[in-house]
Amino acid sequence: MPTHATPGSDWGRQVFPVLMEKSPHLDLRKDSLVTTGFLTGFQVGYIIKEEERVLPLTKVQLPAIRATAEAVHKAAMANLTRDTAGATFKFFDSPDGGVLLFESEGGLHASRMLLPNLYPWLNKYMGGPFVVGVPNRDVLIAVAESNQTALSGLLDDLAASYDSRRFPLTLKTFRVTAGGVALMS
Repeated sequence: MPTHATPGSDWGRQVFPVLMEKSPHLDLRKDSLVTTGFLTGFQVGYIIKEEERVLPLTKVQLPAIRATAEAVHKAAMANLTRDTAGATFKFFDSPDGGVLLFESEGGLHASRMLLPNLYPWLNKYMGGPFVVGVPNRDVLIAVAESNQTALSGLLDDLAASYDSRRFPLTLKTFRVTAGGVALMS
């Protein structure tokens, strides 16, 4: 199996963003991943989803697909937005505030943290602001900040998912407000 994407002419509809912790090792190789900055300690990588395969997009591939990193980012964000509109999730309502869970193998749900409309999208289901965790590539947990009961168990839930699933991402949490996304201390 190839280790790098070989995108065809339809790469623009197949490219998706992937939230990643920043690693100095990624930029040392000539064929390093195409990345964009996000928050301190995090970056966005890009993958090509082809049928059942998920392959990384590297810098050496950009000339072959006649694209810039900016064009890749724009296409990936459009695809993520389109994909989110039809994505399934679980919602648990509570008088204290809701909990929303995206969870599926290969779902790349952590990337939904990158949505420019994340706050209004979450706010449709539960009052904000929100605390969000992305323990691995395929899980996103959002909890209304007003739900102290759910928040008290959030770190344990994140740790369990981080330890038990493939592609662990982070145990850090993020605060999502109308003003954007910020890393919590």
